[in-house]
Amino acid sequence: MEKNSFIIEEWKSSSGKVFWGIVLISFAGIFSTIYDYISYLVDLFDIVRGYASSIMGSMGGNAEMQLYDMTDIIGLGLSTKVLVIIGYILYLWGLTSFAKIQRLESTQQNVLKVRKAAILLIVAFFLSIVFGVLSIIPFAGWLFGIIIWILTLYCFYKMRNAFTGLMSAEDFDERARRGARNARFGAVCEIRLKWLPFVVAAAILMIVGFAILFISSRNSLTGAEGLLKTVGMMIGAVLFVSFASSICFMVGAFWWPIMGWYRIKTGAPSEEESGEEDVTDGSETSSSLTVLENNEADVPNTFDSDDNEKKKKYYYIAGGAAAVLAILIGIFTCSGLTGSGGNDLLPVVKPAWEKFVVVTQETPLYKEADTSSPKLAVTMENLESDAIARNFKWNEVPDRRGWTSYDVTVSNDVVLPVVSEKGDWYLVSYDDTDLGCAECYVPKSNCREVKPEPITAKVLAGMTQYNYYQANFGLQTEGKYKNICFVSVMAEMEGCYVDVAVLTDGKLVNPMTRRIFTAWDKCTGTPFEVKDGQLQYREDMEQDGMLDARNIKTEADAELLFNLIPAETSRMQEVAYYFPEVSRDRLFVFTQNLAATSSDVISETQDDPEDPEITQALNDFQDLIDRVHSTVEACEKSGEMTSNDICQGIEEARDGLNEKVDRMTEEQLSHYEALCQKANDLIHYADSVNNTATVTEVFDSTMVEM
Repeated sequence: MEKNSFIIEEWKSSSGKVFWGIVLISFAGIFSTIYDYISYLVDLFDIVRGYASSIMGSMGGNAEMQLYDMTDIIGLGLSTKVLVIIGYILYLWGLTSFAKIQRLESTQQNVLKVRKAAILLIVAFFLSIVFGVLSIIPFAGWLFGIIIWILTLYCFYKMRNAFTGLMSAEDFDERARRGARNARFGAVCEIRLKWLPFVVAAAILMIVGFAILFISSRNSLTGAEGLLKTVGMMIGAVLFVSFASSICFMVGAFWWPIMGWYRIKTGAPSEEESGEEDVTDGSETSSSLTVLENNEADVPNTFDSDDNEKKKKYYYIAGGAAAVLAILIGIFTCSGLTGSGGNDLLPVVKPAWEKFVVVTQETPLYKEADTSSPKLAVTMENLESDAIARNFKWNEVPDRRGWTSYDVTVSNDVVLPVVSEKGDWYLVSYDDTDLGCAECYVPKSNCREVKPEPITAKVLAGMTQYNYYQANFGLQTEGKYKNICFVSVMAEMEGCYVDVAVLTDGKLVNPMTRRIFTAWDKCTGTPFEVKDGQLQYREDMEQDGMLDARNIKTEADAELLFNLIPAETSRMQEVAYYFPEVSRDRLFVFTQNLAATSSDVISETQDDPEDPEITQALNDFQDLIDRVHSTVEACEKSGEMTSNDICQGIEEARDGLNEKVDRMTEEQLSHYEALCQKANDLIHYADSVNNTATVTEVFDSTMVEM
């Protein structure tokens, strides 16, 4: 009971300091801003007075112009700045104490982020004072102005993100969370105020640019006067709307932080915290907990009726203003209240494609927008093995020795991302899981445009495949991990694993930075744990021999799994789209290479960098191995074998290639090592047949020197 009382008292005390600090900063800040504008007007008047005095003096008139004594106003302005500084001190003091009493580290970190932003705001405030002194110096004034603008904008973005985390803090009760939501919207209003001048300037430039283009496209100035009047009215409307918007945003920036911290101050820690602390203290603690819960329940009830009335009034005003602003300036006004998805916990790169086509007639892929140009082909080694080298190439390039190739043909219903268009051709990105992405041309006559539909929670619930593998999707729809999707996959070669993707703008983006393989063994108690680098999960979370990510329904489970999966770097990401008119059963996944280009994966589009002399020597060495193989087969039948039969020419080939190892490419070196391995296998085979120790020694010594 004493511990709970102490936490409640500390909560009230520390949040109270923050609240009164915000009040002091807000009210003193208004007078400080007014003082700054008066100072700018006085500076402007001084400049005008200087010019006027100079002109009147040259004309023989009275060169002295008296100005009202500004001493009192300057004193008031400086005192308001002192009050702002005191407000920031209270703000930081309260935030430091408030962070210490938080139970969860995530909540504590978010409070400390608010404090860091406040410290940077103090720095910006002092810079603004310096800027007021240096504003008469052109370059220094502009430089300090830009620095202050960037620093202030960064601080409010940091505050917005921190309050977003506090909106779902488990340490806060519902009233405190509402307070965090109010404080967040105050930061959003500040951000809008910072960007508003640029938006207005861009709108005016667009209007003026449209007028100039319209006038320049006409042979005469007929109607130009009416157009200029229209342009003037449009600019006036933009300025009026921007003024109304700035008033709304300033009111929001002033009111919402005060209201937010008032609600946090009158809120309390969540009930879960009290329950966890008191569950081991016996019946006496349980009765104390009951009293504490009743007291906590009474705190918000005192304000519920007043809050409801206030909220109604504010909602009416805000709703009417939002409706007008939405009609006039559209998405800009609404962007502070709604997002486009995604989650900052899993950064991704914006997908590179906006347009897609589906193949309607089987087609090859061309190097240029011409049917006579080379076609894309796949070249591979002629080896009887599952692990063979494969590469893209254009079919104009001859096959290397020991390699074969075939032209790539895209079948019907394959969806391709469009990079660009050229006449009757599309430049598309062709994706192969093993070989990468290649940019090629397809004729428009062989395909048609297709548009994806947004991926939603309902769509993912019905999906059973990802990249042609069996899969299920655990999309988080609320809280800290909103839009994070755990993708559980059963791959044929790799086994079962879990990827972490994010749903953004109706697309499922997998940055391939968080992946963990799952183990056969199950854990007990906790939903997830990692053992020997593999993820174990409870037996009740299994479905069809794999983790059923759809069972990850609570934020606690999502946070546990997210933190258990190690983060890595990746040079590519997978972007999944939904094309229901092509297939409703699966997502179409495309690989976006963030580092390489098309020419990087089609290695033979450029001149072969290999040294022809080395290539010829390797070919001769392979011929030698082939002759030895034939000799071994013949000798096996006859029962006779000598070291000369096997080692003839090997030393000469070795000596020639040994001098060129440093000039070999990676491909040549790989080929060389493979040939040595084949030769070694033949020697061991010969040794097993004839037990010719001398032969083995000769060849082994050759291999060592190689």
